[in-house]
Amino acid sequence: MPSRRRAFTLVELLVVVGIMAVLIALLVPALAVAREHANRVACAANLRSMGQALMMYTQRWACYPGMQSLPDDGQHGWVAAWPVLLREYMGGSRKAFYCPSQDERCRWDGDGPDERADGFPYRGARADGPYLVLGYEPGERLLHPAVYFSYSYNSSGVGPANNQFRGLGVNAVTGPDPVFIFPPELRGRSVGRVKEPADMIAVTDSNGDGVQDFSVSGRFSTLHPLWWAPGRLHRGVANALFCDGHVAWYRQEELFVEILNFTTPVDPLKARRWNYDHEP
Repeated sequence: MPSRRRAFTLVELLVVVGIMAVLIALLVPALAVAREHANRVACAANLRSMGQALMMYTQRWACYPGMQSLPDDGQHGWVAAWPVLLREYMGGSRKAFYCPSQDERCRWDGDGPDERADGFPYRGARADGPYLVLGYEPGERLLHPAVYFSYSYNSSGVGPANNQFRGLGVNAVTGPDPVFIFPPELRGRSVGRVKEPADMIAVTDSNGDGVQDFSVSGRFSTLHPLWWAPGRLHRGVANALFCDGHVAWYRQEELFVEILNFTTPVDPLKARRWNYDHEP
């Protein structure tokens, strides 16, 4: 007499499906954490590439790259200079300027919607004559203040109100800095004036909000909102490139100096790493 094959009952099938659902629910967060960790490592590798370019740039010019440039023709607006100036030492590639944790709008070489809808007068701006002198390629997407971008340059540091936008960062030119072949808006801080390169931030993750993403500040106040804050893409963490070329990561609150007004004392350990004189 042939033996009867026993089939799974409905209850058994439901138990198996339930177990699989529980396993998937446990694995998905772990996979998301692993993926974000991989993205943070890739982002740090991008910044290390920029750090190598930064070292080559400073060895050649004895100063750090300027943050932005304004063509002297009265018709064109500010654009980021530092990524173009560093790119020359990175084989001309734009790849390292995109963090995989950012959305596609932050790709420098992307073709999709890449700027805020209120980006007038920059809307749809592409590189032409005045910007080609800076190093942009013909027709290349301009990194203007309304463009989404992955990385931000320490332009202003953390200082008093009268130095809110220019003063203590890597970009600003103050005092007896030597005159290079670049016009003033392209000159960065001279190497000799950065007191502690290993403890001064040069570049961080941006917050990717399309508001001057290429510039970062270490300060928040009612007068200086979170537009220029370091990012928190990597599960609340931002990667940071320092002036000596090394990369480290910090939680956003470990980087940001919160100031209710410009007379409030600041945390000196946080503040000094933004300033070329290493003072809070």
